[in-house]
Amino acid sequence: MTALAPFRWAGFGAAALVFAVVLAVFLPALRNGFINLDDGVYVTANPHVLAGLTRDSFVWAFQTFDSGNWHPVTWLSLMLDAQVFGSEAWGFHLTSAALHALNAALVFVFLRRTTGSLWRSLFVAAFFGVHPLRVESVAWVSERKDVLSTLFGLVSLLAYIAWQRAAGAGTARGRWGVVSFACLALGLMSKPMLVTLPCVMLLLDFWPLRRTDGSIAGTWPLVREKLPFFALAVVGMVSTWMAQASVGAMGNTTAYPIGARLANAVEAYAGYLGKTFYPVDLTIIYPFRTAHAAGAVAAAAGLLVVLTVVAFAARRRQPYVAVGWLWFLGTLVPVIGLVQVGGQAMADRYTYLPSIGLLIVLFWGFAELVGHRVWLRRAVGGLVIVVLVVLSSATVRQIARWKDSETVFRHALAVTPDNYFAHHCLGLALAVAPGRLQEGIKELRAAARLVPGLPDAHLDLATALAEAGSAALPECISEFRDALRLDSRYVEAHYGLSRALLRTGDGVLDAIPELRRTIELAPGHADAHSDLADALALSPEGAAEAEAEYRAALDLRPERAGTRNSLGLLLVRSGRFVEAIVEYEAVLRAKPDFAQAHNNLANVFVRLPERQGEAIAHYRAALALRSDNWEVHFNLGLVLASEPDSRTDAIRHFETVLRLQPDCAAAREMLDQLRAD
Repeated sequence: MTALAPFRWAGFGAAALVFAVVLAVFLPALRNGFINLDDGVYVTANPHVLAGLTRDSFVWAFQTFDSGNWHPVTWLSLMLDAQVFGSEAWGFHLTSAALHALNAALVFVFLRRTTGSLWRSLFVAAFFGVHPLRVESVAWVSERKDVLSTLFGLVSLLAYIAWQRAAGAGTARGRWGVVSFACLALGLMSKPMLVTLPCVMLLLDFWPLRRTDGSIAGTWPLVREKLPFFALAVVGMVSTWMAQASVGAMGNTTAYPIGARLANAVEAYAGYLGKTFYPVDLTIIYPFRTAHAAGAVAAAAGLLVVLTVVAFAARRRQPYVAVGWLWFLGTLVPVIGLVQVGGQAMADRYTYLPSIGLLIVLFWGFAELVGHRVWLRRAVGGLVIVVLVVLSSATVRQIARWKDSETVFRHALAVTPDNYFAHHCLGLALAVAPGRLQEGIKELRAAARLVPGLPDAHLDLATALAEAGSAALPECISEFRDALRLDSRYVEAHYGLSRALLRTGDGVLDAIPELRRTIELAPGHADAHSDLADALALSPEGAAEAEAEYRAALDLRPERAGTRNSLGLLLVRSGRFVEAIVEYEAVLRAKPDFAQAHNNLANVFVRLPERQGEAIAHYRAALALRSDNWEVHFNLGLVLASEPDSRTDAIRHFETVLRLQPDCAAAREMLDQLRAD
């Protein structure tokens, strides 16, 4: 007992040190905000997450394929943050930083328990924790799934080790197997990248557990015991495929031909190796390229073959080399791009779990080279500490580049100048910033120029141009049409085009087919139903269809006061006053501060002699809400002018009309008549 105590306390102290140092390095992330890539889907525009941990949000987390993934545990984690911290970004960043620091400590605990080595485990954990490649997984709120899935993955591996080392075949040993299985399930429900974890368990059987010599005969029983784990991984792969397919995120053979994907995969492996040892020019996205230099691909492939041959040759004397190298190669397979999802060639976040394998090779190899030469061990130890300080400094600088959308995408353009995705996201960020619409349009134009075949680029440029005033409408309409030329079923482009055409003044007839097409593709599009009704209502022959469209919009969104108000106007024009009153009263029950609805209801009451008093009351209510509405002043003045005792008030209202609308001839005529009387 006393002999083991120093060992245990040293391990606990080292784990606590790793946690504290890594957390300190990543705390500057708390100064960062959200970014406009995915953070809206995951947090800022997600009502389920912002509602916190409610019954409805809990059910939604397990049912949704939002973001093209099925990861309910990640959703629940973000909901918990919203419950505790509200919608402020710092709380989400704090949780991610703490989870990452905990992962670094778990890497140490895992390696220490499996190998018994203190210093090698400590250095692997420290390098894993403070490396700049970790920044994307931690500083990007949307990548909570990385740190969370790895947490469960590491606990699953720890439980697996305990399962294999427990004596006998009793209940206690079986419980560790259940814990390992359950944690793998939770990890897959955080991010499906853990589908390769059962293969990592087989690697651990070879080293350091030494349960097999690598032969087929010796390995098959170990595979058989893990069949439930492999089955769970298959379920994770199927759910991921279904989720990605549901949002159309699976790469197609036209955009991503197999030859380009294979070449990219080879270069990506080499790229991850390079950035592990020389982490510079890191960015949020490295655009996928369909053209690859044959020499570069051959060199990358040669490097991978040589390293794999070396690892295989060393499997007997240095088994950690084979295990670490295969850990790196294997855990990257789900994200290496053989099945392309998204437009990235590679991503820093993909190295989160695979990097552990490389670091095992590196530090176990260093330890073997140094041997027992004390002076050399001290020199290498000092050098490692210096490198850790340098890496930590680089990580802090990289965290600052994730401050906000503009910062992260301007850095991306500095690193990859022709990065259409960075131009696109930067343009979106600037377009919604006060006074920076034209800067945003410039960036969106650059994105559309770089990738003219991408419908989204044209759609977002057109949407920004729609905010730039009437002078930009011709270009706006042209960009919407370009988006539809590329994707004739693009609902947002049909609807956006209809809105732009309606603004041209003489484009109503052209807008109606676009609105009909929008509704055909998206029958639940309440805005399109309402806008189509507005357009049809402009002509008497369209009144019946307009009413049907208004009612369709209200069936979808009963709370839409504006649509109900427009329906009331249509009913008034048809002489159906009683029905119009019903609609206006419904509007005012839902939205008592709707000034125009008060005015419109009063206009109906004016036509009914027995309800003149109610008309006056609603006119006054409208003016209490908007005293500068000259039309309401005029309408109220007309009603009061018919009452001998109210003519003074009528004069006051007509004077107000002329102050607000000096060229209103009708008000001047009424004023002159009242003064003459």
